[in-house]
Amino acid sequence: MYKIKIFLEDIKAFALLLGALLYVQASLSQTASNTFLGERTKFRMYCKEYLSSCSLDSPKDISKALWLISAFNQRGENVEGFLNRLSVCYDSLELRQQFDFISLLKERKFDEKEVLLRKAFKSENNKLSLLAYSILNETGEGICNDRHYGLDWDNINTQIKEKNYKYELSQSELTKLMEYAVTKYSQKYHLFVLVRENRNIPAKVYVVNSNGKVLNKKPLYYLARSANNTLPYFTNGNTPCGVFKIQGKSVSNNVYIGPVTTLVTELPFESEVTAWGITGKEWTENMYASFLPLELRSLPMLWQAYDAGRVGRSEIIVHGSTIDPCFFSEECFFPLTPSLGCLSAFEIWNPNDGSIMESHQKSLMELLPDDRSSLGFMYVVQVDESAYRLF
Repeated sequence: MYKIKIFLEDIKAFALLLGALLYVQASLSQTASNTFLGERTKFRMYCKEYLSSCSLDSPKDISKALWLISAFNQRGENVEGFLNRLSVCYDSLELRQQFDFISLLKERKFDEKEVLLRKAFKSENNKLSLLAYSILNETGEGICNDRHYGLDWDNINTQIKEKNYKYELSQSELTKLMEYAVTKYSQKYHLFVLVRENRNIPAKVYVVNSNGKVLNKKPLYYLARSANNTLPYFTNGNTPCGVFKIQGKSVSNNVYIGPVTTLVTELPFESEVTAWGITGKEWTENMYASFLPLELRSLPMLWQAYDAGRVGRSEIIVHGSTIDPCFFSEECFFPLTPSLGCLSAFEIWNPNDGSIMESHQKSLMELLPDDRSSLGFMYVVQVDESAYRLF
């Protein structure tokens, strides 16, 4: 399995980033109070105590507990105890809680895992049923799915069955896509996000300016893996591949995203076609296809953004992270931290004074213009080893 040092190919750069975890260095002026060592210690204790005492009588408390487990990678006896208690009353949970519970099972060993997945697969809710099927299908637990979900979800069902989400572009295909985008949509700034089928491998982000020049010689690192590592079609799943419209810069009030400027992007169907520079009233496949070169338009992987937007995914942005990386210290992508489906940047915060020490999100924002009219598209593409190392 890949280790984080493999991604950070420049050894000196890696030493700098690792050193940021251990030593006090010059900060970048912005601060986040929840990154103080004392605050992080208190929050870890809070998570443990909350999950140990969480009441199953309150839907609000259950939802919060599921969020804590997912977003902050909570594990241990108290978590297993909570999940065991919750599995007993699964049938009485609200639909959203059932969905969040099943999502959690993707990356966990759990005694009742297959029983719950098969129960969820029988749900009348299309999204919940297909979520459970996608996990069963990935783990090799044989199950036949001939159910008809309706046009939008049937297409996703086919992609799950055929595992089209595993496809990776070759170096020549990636080059063709980039040349097409910067030629057809010249005079705009674009992002190219290179992800691997194994989303534990950090994504490489590159900025291309209005002249078609790649502005960052070294990649900016992000996670396109969600906390639960579920497929991109589902709420809070991995970042979908395909084309996003870059809408502009913003600031989040979410303390776990932090104070660094965010980049707002939108999926097809999330915004009107006119916002993408297209004439028309409603989204069509032909409209979306126009953002892709003819030779690549038949690849289902590049249609994840369209399919995800059509079934309701939204609010996938590019942002920083103040989440304590120690929650993920055993993961191969450490010290990056996943989010609930967005692109989450590599950031390191000083535990002594809460100041930011290293931020790939800040670097990204400095490369992009403030003028919204100059912003083009974000292409998230799953690539093979040779394409991943192209730059």
